[in-house]
Amino acid sequence: MEPQKKQRNEKRFFLSLFIIVLILFAVGSLYNNHKTGLKASETTSEDAVDVQPTKQAAPENVQPSASQEAEQVDSLSMVSGLVYRHLVAYNLVCTEAGMPLKKYPEYFSKKYAPEIQAVNVAWVRRGKSLESVLTDYDSLIYPKTQADIKKELLNIERDFVKAMKAQDAGVTPDKIDWTEEQESKLNLADACMVFDEAAEGIVEKAGFENMFRDLMNGL
Repeated sequence: MEPQKKQRNEKRFFLSLFIIVLILFAVGSLYNNHKTGLKASETTSEDAVDVQPTKQAAPENVQPSASQEAEQVDSLSMVSGLVYRHLVAYNLVCTEAGMPLKKYPEYFSKKYAPEIQAVNVAWVRRGKSLESVLTDYDSLIYPKTQADIKKELLNIERDFVKAMKAQDAGVTPDKIDWTEEQESKLNLADACMVFDEAAEGIVEKAGFENMFRDLMNGL
């Protein structure tokens, strides 16, 4: 096989594997660390959502009870955490690792611009804005999410390396022995590179629509 063709085939395998792995871990991490921050400056595309405060009239003749209001705010914090984690937190971790994400935040912002704007409107109804609320989350919560995200990304790289070794050996990944030496060679920058290369597939296939719908129900 020609070297260039082989490299293309390996890259396709590489990205397909990581799309699957990342979809699985994204579902598991959704509800973790829900009070986090979103910065408008992280979105660079023309299609990226604007989270600046907007005037929004309060619904007439609707007076939610104190318990309903508290439940809505908690759900709002949760969905804001989802936005932060995928739009900002992964990029912060990868930037610190020397491999800032160039694709993932933009894909996520474009794909879910209506949902993100709806979250902003929900905060505006409470006299705030998504930008201001999540800027506060950023300073308070990111230090608590950083280690968790690093672990997730390194787990992804480990699964990839095992899958590549399994492909070469003609066996399934669970048949590959994993040593402490191999573990020590895991590289966060490499994991971030793969995460970003698979960005479009992850955003399109991870099923975030259902997550947004569940978290935003009743806001």
